[in-house]
Amino acid sequence: MIEGEDHDTSSILLGELLLAELEAAHGSAERASSEELEPVLQELWRRAREAFPDLALGPRAFVAHLGRKLPREHPLQVELSATHPEDLYLAAACGHGDPAALAAFDRMHAEDLRVAVARVRGSAPNAEDVRQRVYERLFVGSPGTPPKILDYSGQGRLTSWYRVALVRAMLDDQRRAQGEPEPSDDERILGLAASERDPELEYLRRKYSHEFRLAFEEGARALDAEDRNALRAFYSQGLTVDQLGTMLGIHRATAARRVASARERLLANTRRALMVKLQLSRTELESVMRLIESGLSLSVHRIFL
Repeated sequence: MIEGEDHDTSSILLGELLLAELEAAHGSAERASSEELEPVLQELWRRAREAFPDLALGPRAFVAHLGRKLPREHPLQVELSATHPEDLYLAAACGHGDPAALAAFDRMHAEDLRVAVARVRGSAPNAEDVRQRVYERLFVGSPGTPPKILDYSGQGRLTSWYRVALVRAMLDDQRRAQGEPEPSDDERILGLAASERDPELEYLRRKYSHEFRLAFEEGARALDAEDRNALRAFYSQGLTVDQLGTMLGIHRATAARRVASARERLLANTRRALMVKLQLSRTELESVMRLIESGLSLSVHRIFL
């Protein structure tokens, strides 16, 4: 269970907490300063608490969890801007056994179970049996092994991550029923960090690579000048939030919100363009958007050079 924690951040420096966690996890200090990280983290925390005000997990535990989950493949501010704080907060609270979080997850993702069951070919599995098996793996864990929900990094949407877990659990059941060998641990990984291991995503990547690029470019052209300039400065020119705020004459927290809003509009524009270009089902379109989100920072960097 979660220890009680004050949810007020007025006396907590979240930037310092994150930098300490990253140094402990990766063994090297980050170039970003706690001052420039503070407004970004405060905004992530605000969004998380606004989405789930009844959860017990406090800001210290949330930021520590965020620091452990950041992939560290791109500049820190880029990775923070790509994080879905609401999803990460819910997943972290579930992993710590918060009953309110588990109830919220159950309510929010009931439809994901229905969709995943419908996608599995062959004899239809019992949805409640699948749910029970997956929930045990996600939220219970075993001695020395934390619940798998804590593997979720916040870099893609939790609903997509959960559907992958459901489908893989049902495919494992089919393998066992047909006497096939068990998949390796790597093949069972829950998440999107190595999307090339997912045959569905790899197939979509190969089949629609040209359409992906055109839709993304169309989505970028549909942005107004303010959004394009914010994304170019942050992703392509590598400006920090503080530097961007100074350049635009706005508070750094406003600058952070501007980048995040521009990013969301770019994704929404790209989604609309794909819906026009490709006749995909809802689940296929969500898989395509997972691919686009997973490579967003590199795509933005390329297109706004």
